[in-house]
Amino acid sequence: MKKVILASTLVLPFISGSAFAESNAIEQCAKLLPEDGKKYNVSLSVDITVDRTAQSELNISDETKKPLSEDERVKTKPFVECIKNILK
Repeated sequence: MKKVILASTLVLPFISGSAFAESNAIEQCAKLLPEDGKKYNVSLSVDITVDRTAQSELNISDETKKPLSEDERVKTKPFVECIKNILK
């Protein structure tokens, strides 16, 4: 029983550290968004299928909640690619 508790004690800091690292990575990706004075809304939807595969969709809109224009999508592409790399 003591071994299980010890293992849990050793693993928990790594889990919380990993979550912190991912949070920091998202903040780093956010720096890639255009500096145009807009507030962006980013939503990630993940569906897990019966065979445990994930299908995800990342959506970005501005404060108007309307889909971004083609020009805006091009400008936000570095951010999208950065987020995709985190999710791999």
